[in-house]
Amino acid sequence: ARAHGHVTLLSPEMTVVGSAAEVDLGQEVGWVDDAAADLPDNRFRVEARRLEKCGPVTYRAEGGVFTTCRCGGLEKPSWSLSSEHADVTLGGFGMAESARFHLRDVPVLYFPELIFPAATERQSGFLMPAAGYSNRKGFIYQQPYFWAIDKSSDATLVADLETAARIGGAAEYRYVMSEKARGAFAALYFNEHIGGNLDEQEARNIQVGDRNIPENRFALFGRHEQPFVGDSTWYVDLFALSDDLFLREIDVPAGVDVGWHPHNTRFTRSRTGVIQTWNGGLLQVETTYFQDLVDPQELTLQAVPRVAMEHSVPLLDGHVVARLAGDTTVFQREQGFDGWRTQIAPEVFVPVQFGRYAHGSVRALVREQLYYLTDTE
Repeated sequence: ARAHGHVTLLSPEMTVVGSAAEVDLGQEVGWVDDAAADLPDNRFRVEARRLEKCGPVTYRAEGGVFTTCRCGGLEKPSWSLSSEHADVTLGGFGMAESARFHLRDVPVLYFPELIFPAATERQSGFLMPAAGYSNRKGFIYQQPYFWAIDKSSDATLVADLETAARIGGAAEYRYVMSEKARGAFAALYFNEHIGGNLDEQEARNIQVGDRNIPENRFALFGRHEQPFVGDSTWYVDLFALSDDLFLREIDVPAGVDVGWHPHNTRFTRSRTGVIQTWNGGLLQVETTYFQDLVDPQELTLQAVPRVAMEHSVPLLDGHVVARLAGDTTVFQREQGFDGWRTQIAPEVFVPVQFGRYAHGSVRALVREQLYYLTDTE
C-alpha cells in the first residue's frame, strides 16, 4: 500500500501521521515520511524525517526527536532527545547516533552514541537529578527515584542535599483503588543541623506568629476520595507544616507534585467531608482545620463542622431560575470567642438575549447572616 498527502496510520499501539507512506500489509513493515507518531500506552512521542518499521517492535528513525512529554499545542516539551539516526526496540532499548539531549528547545548534552530505555510499561529506576547553587543554600543536589509498586500504585522518593542549609528528602505515594477511589499523599522531611536557626536580626524582620525553626522540619500534603453512602463522595485533604516559615524557606523537591502552595500563603487547610450532588443541587458536610502561619495558632478559628446546601429550580420553561443556598458553620478555637454563623441566600436569575450577538442576565439576591456566640468568657 502506498499513500501520499496527509497520511494517517492507525493501530492499537500507535497513531502515525505523515506526508507519504509505504506499508507491506503482509509483513507489517514500512515507512512514513515527515512522521509524527504517538504511542498512548507508554506516552512515547516520535517525530522524524522518516520513520521505518523494521519488525513487530523494531523501528528506525532518521532525524528523529523522542520525548514522553504530553505538551500539545505550541508548548515545547520539557525534555527531548534528538538524533541523526536511531534504532529502537519497544520494551527494550534504543541506540542513537549523534544524539542531543534538550531541555525545552535548548540542547544541553551531546553524545556520539547513546543507549536509552524504550520501555512500554512503568519501570522502577532513577529519574533525572536536579542540581544548582545558591548563596543561601549552597550547592543543591536532588536525586529522585521512581518506584513502580504495582499496576495500581507507585511512588517517587527524592533525596535532597543543600550543603549550606539542610539535608532531607521527600516521598510521594499515588494509588488507585477503583474507578472512583484514588488518592496521593506526599511527605517532606528536612534536618536543619547544617544551617542552624535564623539569626536574631533576620528573625525580627519576618512577620509570622512563631519565628523559631525546629531542627527537624516536615510538611504533609495529600488528597483521597472515594464513594460513600449512596452516590455521595467522601474526601480528605491534608496540608500541614511543622513551622510557620517552612513554605518561605524550603522548595518542594523536583519529582514530587503537591499542588500549588504559594510561599506567602496565610493559612494551611486540612479538611474531610462528604458531598452529595444531584441535578440542580448539593449537600456538603465538612470539618476544616486551619494552621495560621502569621498570627498565634491559639486564636485561629476552626470550622467544626460546616454544613452547606443549595438547590436550583427552573421556572417558565427555563427562562427564570430560582436558587436557594445556605450554610451553617460552627467555629471553635483555643482562646477567644466561639460561636456559629448561618447564611441563607435566596436568588432569582433571569438570562436575557438581545439578538444573535448580545446577551446578559438580571440577578436578584437577598443574603441574611445570623451569628451566635456560644462562649462569652
